[in-house]
Amino acid sequence: MATKHSSEVESTALVSNDLASTLKVLAAPQRLQILALLGDRQLGASELSAALGLSRAQVHSHLRALQGTGLVVASDRSPRKTGERYRIEPKAVEALNSSYFSLMGHPALQTHAGHPRREGSQEGEEPASEITPPPEACQTCRYSYYVYDLVENLERQLEDSRQYQAQLRHMSSSILTAQEEERKRIARELHDDTAQALTSMLVRLRLLDRALADDEAKGNVEELRDLAASTLEGVRRMALDLRPSALDDLGLVPALKWYTENLAQSLSIEVRFLANGLKRRLPPELELVLYRVAQEALTNVAKHARASRVTVELERNGLWVRLAVEDDGIGFNVEEAMTSKERGLGLFGMQERLALVGGKFHMESQPPKGTKLVAEVPLRHPPPTIGG
Repeated sequence: MATKHSSEVESTALVSNDLASTLKVLAAPQRLQILALLGDRQLGASELSAALGLSRAQVHSHLRALQGTGLVVASDRSPRKTGERYRIEPKAVEALNSSYFSLMGHPALQTHAGHPRREGSQEGEEPASEITPPPEACQTCRYSYYVYDLVENLERQLEDSRQYQAQLRHMSSSILTAQEEERKRIARELHDDTAQALTSMLVRLRLLDRALADDEAKGNVEELRDLAASTLEGVRRMALDLRPSALDDLGLVPALKWYTENLAQSLSIEVRFLANGLKRRLPPELELVLYRVAQEALTNVAKHARASRVTVELERNGLWVRLAVEDDGIGFNVEEAMTSKERGLGLFGMQERLALVGGKFHMESQPPKGTKLVAEVPLRHPPPTIGG
């Protein structure tokens, strides 16, 4: 009997340890979302990335963690042209539910293929929402305190994580708001003070040029006029980059049209801008987010892509607005870029801005075939306070 009791204790401890490590992996809500999306389907990292609004690097990280538990496996029938696809391993889910059920009295995961039914329930019925009390053996087991403490600790950690994420989101919103307000203030000062002072200087230099008779002095004044004119142009361009007046006065479509036309002139490349289904202006917070995302994407094209053609497409589809920026440049490795100091910060900034308005972000790049960025925002979402 002593041997049998010892064996049961070892088995219970083994189940608890395995279960604890698996539950730690499942503590991230994104991994539970991946399991829910997979269900009884096979999906690739790109599809999961688009559905969750995460980068492919983040999706691959979560998939590796889930593969470590055995809950998710790579399909052995993935077509080469579509890339590796992933599916849920039913046997691993059954083993997890069996271990969890033996300790807690209810399954850890509900699979798409079917829910565990209570005795007497009919086919097609929704599973009962009440949690079954733990079996008496779990309540009297000498290690029951460990299981209960583990679950309670995980619940506390999940709640702390949710609160921490909410605080980070609020902080991110506050930082972006302060940034936009500072951009607007600096742009206004450059336009109202610096640009006007330079304009006044140009007028006075022109008058001085007419009054001078000495050719050498007139030449020096002419050089000063050219320098002042180029400085004035740079100040105006800087003010428009910080906060284009067209965005506030006319809206997103005219602002993006102006920006793409100026980019085409400065880089000497073909830049096409298309706008469909946007007869009226969008809410100001959406216009600002989409403009900043397009600005960051086109800045990346100008710095890194070596492209000859860029297409910027803005369209409304029902209750969503979609922005796509596509170039024919050299492309890059998206996963590596997400971790780099320069590009990674810009991509992260785009994701943060979109997340604040409930938007999604997806990027595809295949060296040397170019890059495509797609951002989507819903028209019905609690508006954050960004910019103003």
